[in-house]
Amino acid sequence: MLNNYLSEAWAQELEGMQSYIVTHRRWLHRHPELSFKEYKTSQYIYDEMLKLPNVEVTRPTETSVLVKITGAKAGKKSVYVRILMHCQSKRNA
Repeated sequence: MLNNYLSEAWAQELEGMQSYIVTHRRWLHRHPELSFKEYKTSQYIYDEMLKLPNVEVTRPTETSVLVKITGAKAGKKSVYVRILMHCQSKRNA
């Protein structure tokens, strides 16, 4: 399925990461938090991002994480990542 959109090398790399991705998705789904109260979620993401190479990770607020991907070569472009992470409560009708 991925092969229709990505090179073969990228598709193989992503397929090799499937269990890694599923592990994190399951953790996040087992620990739902309401909007602006994502204390465990933001800490989890912060801790995981610190494990990556070539990133700067900061906490602008208690429930946010800012990740700057700097790349391996000095002077090259940087990328910032913004991910929305929230859950809304369900009201019984």
